Amino acid sequence: MVSGSTRGSGEEQVATLKEVAQLAGVSITTASHALNGTRFVQPETAARVFSAVKALGYRPNNIARGLRTGASRTVGVIGPSAQDPFFAEVVVGIEHTCFERGYEVYLGFVEYPVGVTCGEPVAELSVEQGFLHWVMEGRFDASSPGDDDDFPGAMKEEELVRKLLAREIDGLIVNPGLPDARAAALLTGIRAKLALFHRSVQGLEADLFVSDDYAGTLEALDALLRLGHRRIGMVYGYSWTGHTVRERFRAYHDAHQRAGLAVDTTLLLNGGYSMDVAADATRALLALPDPPTAILYWSDLMAISGMDAARAAGRAVPQELSVIGFDDLPVAARVCPRLSSVRQEKQAIGSAMAARLIDRIEGLVQGAPERIVLPTSYVARDSAAPVSSRSTPSFPSA
Repeated sequence: MVSGSTRGSGEEQVATLKEVAQLAGVSITTASHALNGTRFVQPETAARVFSAVKALGYRPNNIARGLRTGASRTVGVIGPSAQDPFFAEVVVGIEHTCFERGYEVYLGFVEYPVGVTCGEPVAELSVEQGFLHWVMEGRFDASSPGDDDDFPGAMKEEELVRKLLAREIDGLIVNPGLPDARAAALLTGIRAKLALFHRSVQGLEADLFVSDDYAGTLEALDALLRLGHRRIGMVYGYSWTGHTVRERFRAYHDAHQRAGLAVDTTLLLNGGYSMDVAADATRALLALPDPPTAILYWSDLMAISGMDAARAAGRAVPQELSVIGFDDLPVAARVCPRLSSVRQEKQAIGSAMAARLIDRIEGLVQGAPERIVLPTSYVARDSAAPVSSRSTPSFPSA
């Protein structure tokens, strides 16, 4: 038995597997099998081992164990920003599933500068408009303003990947911001199993998890069209030609085409996933000679900022301007007016990624990588209303 007197009153000592085995009255080998699930252990014996773990506060050294067994039972996650409420909920799903299956999670965040478009705080309008024309024509293979090999955060993203791989992680979940060639060079051939979030990388074999951005965007736009809106603005997040960009712009194009409407790219402005930039974009849209009667934003936070900017400009929401966000964060139902939004199943995405990644690690799923699409849905609240004569006031020319 382990005596409490073996632990000094000074610096805290870490319990060992040997002490766990002694307290449980089993061999070190049996204790190891019970904790790692590497061999059958009688339930009552395993219960004594886990009771000893709890009593001693034992924490396995996954890195050391990985050096012995080749499996560290750790997963790395690289996301855009620790301040991103959307990705925070995705991480909740990842962590919950990893915990349930006995894996630890290492988190890293690139912290892309918000409000940065085309690699600079203010994008050259002609370049951005050229990109919009390309995507509206379906030319998603064309280079875009965001496909900058030296975009802010590129070096940090590469460093985070290398540092996590140095920890001998078993799996890696990453939302890549690097251009395809650079991301493929970095991630091809790594030992860890790989899952990509919201963006595929040409030349890289990995499971890809995305939301059904096309269906969600189309549903929101159709709702606005049914309300009588014909001048619909969109404040998008960035101009990288990834899944989100491609599918949301494609839905915008198709919704207008089905309604017999021409696409006016002057109604599309880059908000940089920044509340400040989204407010500027809103003011610019409302100052057009023929302003939009409704605006779809690519995030709830940009939409909330847009509503504030509209009110400051004398436009009532939704009486004079209908607004729809994206993500359906908890705050969407708590602002006034309550924000209509496209719901993404954020925690479900995280849980699905973690479950598939661990299945790959443990050999439960084999074969070619898959593209897993999770559903979206439009949630109608109070910020979108039928178009009215008040929605199209006259604005003086600049």
